[in-house]
Amino acid sequence: ELVPNAVDLSLRINVTLPGFAPLSQTLDKTDRELVLTLRRKMTITNEIHTHDKRKPLKNANITLYAQTNTHHERTNPNNHYTLKDLPPGKARLVIARKGYAKIERTITIGDVDPDQIVTVDRQTLEESGTVEGEVVDASGDPVPGARVAVDAAPAYLPIGPLPPGVAITNAKGKFTLTDVPEGDVVLEAYASERGRGRERAVRVRRGET
Repeated sequence: ELVPNAVDLSLRINVTLPGFAPLSQTLDKTDRELVLTLRRKMTITNEIHTHDKRKPLKNANITLYAQTNTHHERTNPNNHYTLKDLPPGKARLVIARKGYAKIERTITIGDVDPDQIVTVDRQTLEESGTVEGEVVDASGDPVPGARVAVDAAPAYLPIGPLPPGVAITNAKGKFTLTDVPEGDVVLEAYASERGRGRERAVRVRRGET
């Protein structure tokens, strides 16, 4: 493929071909000849379960952040999911379902026969807990509209529904944070006009508030 007048320019090149993973590459300076290698698309499958293996996990949200794009899927009634048209290489896998602690893993998608379905390690969702509390200022007055999250409360939020793992205090400064992993966690609250506050070693137990 010839691209006229492109030498020494900064370019972003996108290449797509049926049966191959999309390729995107940014160049600070373009040479006279550039060789790009396309790799076959991969398919992975996996099973999700709980420790007792009896609870159905249909419609758990599966998100895979690959090198070139993001893939979304849900588990079927048999707790399985399949992700198709994936590029080989490292990717971040996020599994979330209401009532359970979110799973985040880095996986490697092997470069194998494109007709072969790759089975990745089975994942176990842990039942989560709920934290209820109140955010107050230095005078003890409630802080409405504060953001509360595990570890770090976001200073900015995207337009639309609240992202998972974030709660907003009501007019009385109270909040309910769901799907918190079991164990000792750090909670942080943030309000633009009041700053940040932290509560360390909050004990969370699965299935409890």
